[in-house]
Amino acid sequence: MAKIPWVFKNDTTGATFTTSVLSANYMYLRQSYKDYFAGAPLTITIKNQANEAAGFTLNDRVDLYYMDGATKVWDQKYWVDEIQFTDYPGNVGLSTATITCIDWLARAARVLGGGYVIGSQTTCQQVGRLAYASGGPLPSDMSVGVAVGASNGAAYQVDDSCVNFIQISQITENGSCAMFGQTFQLNPRTALVMATHAEFGRTPSASVLGYQTFDRIRAGQSMINNVEVTYGAGVTTSYTNNLSANVYGKYSENVTSNNVGAVTAQMLARMRALYQGEPTSQRYVFSFDDLSNNSTLMATWLNLYKTQGAFTYDMNYLVPGASVETTEMIRLEGVHIDLTPERTTFTVYASPFAYYDMFVLGTPMGVLGENYLGW
Repeated sequence: MAKIPWVFKNDTTGATFTTSVLSANYMYLRQSYKDYFAGAPLTITIKNQANEAAGFTLNDRVDLYYMDGATKVWDQKYWVDEIQFTDYPGNVGLSTATITCIDWLARAARVLGGGYVIGSQTTCQQVGRLAYASGGPLPSDMSVGVAVGASNGAAYQVDDSCVNFIQISQITENGSCAMFGQTFQLNPRTALVMATHAEFGRTPSASVLGYQTFDRIRAGQSMINNVEVTYGAGVTTSYTNNLSANVYGKYSENVTSNNVGAVTAQMLARMRALYQGEPTSQRYVFSFDDLSNNSTLMATWLNLYKTQGAFTYDMNYLVPGASVETTEMIRLEGVHIDLTPERTTFTVYASPFAYYDMFVLGTPMGVLGENYLGW
């Protein structure tokens, strides 16, 4: 159990500035199933007594990582977006600078498609067409990993931001996302891998990442039993989970997809209404730090989660008053990291596995005899 030896490097200038960093924080991906993948800033506060901030300019590429043996862990690129100086008059006190960098998704939000046309393929392949190497509108230093999706996307003309097309494709696919190095990838929803390398629980061990804070959240914005899907040229279709709506009333949402035709769009509406319509389903927010957990396990978890992103984990917790732990299967929506020279704190946001499951007996998608086992 040891603190993570983070490295901050300006790839553009080649300078490593780790010793100047006072703190940093970053939200990787999203906090809940209903959030869009819009990207986020990496905010770095550095000492600026000797004008260290002069070493940064707009669009410099910053690498955040650490080494675990020969493995480069976390390993994600960010681009400098803003520099804010906090100067002490007369050089009395500690002058600082805040370097705000944006991640791959946030940068893609600033790139317009310009009418770029993407032919009908699977959703994951379509996202890959945004890459510069495929003739797409993204800058050459933003690569896209290409997988084969489980849903087909209709031909699409990208007029607005590239990230908007990615969001629509992710909703259509219902897959996970990953950012590693200077690459983004949309994973197919069929990439459901049960993690054997780590689980989450109350007590740290060689196989368990032990949390210090733990919250369970029911209902709220996660409660949806009536879904309207807009697809194609503004066509809509909807589905109501009447088993839920008749008891609790309608809780509605509208999402935009790139489904091919009414059948798959209706199936998407049906799936979202069914698996979000149970008010006892729980999402989770829990936190832990590097000092309290096994460093080898931490590195393995971070490396696999960041490079693959599609794992399902066991979550163990004790309900107040109970004598036996409860184990739930969860999927991670995102991770917030808070870094200081003393420690790193991770806050993990997770959803029930059922939100992503396609067929497991006992879940809404796995009830035999029902007509909603895929789309």
